[in-house]
Amino acid sequence: MENTAFVDRLYQALGTTALALGLVLGLLAGPSPAAAQEMRLDPALVKGPDACGECHKSSVGVWKDTHHATTFKSLPRSDKAKEIAKAMGIRRIKSESDC
Repeated sequence: MENTAFVDRLYQALGTTALALGLVLGLLAGPSPAAAQEMRLDPALVKGPDACGECHKSSVGVWKDTHHATTFKSLPRSDKAKEIAKAMGIRRIKSESDC
């Protein structure tokens, strides 16, 4: 009976080790933050919610009631947003590619 407990613990340890190794390898094989930084979007080519809504009507209908949607127009006009943008050297908040 002692051998059974030992074997159970051994299998458990091996399973945990295999899981941890798999997670580490998965993280190492995934895209790097540097690669994400290299991908830049041209703000002139980015389409707004109206363009998406042509095909995704139900999704946009739900989105329009979210906090993100309702502040999309008002937030860039707020004094706090203008203060932050000025400190960052950003002149037009909505057209800044890092926003």
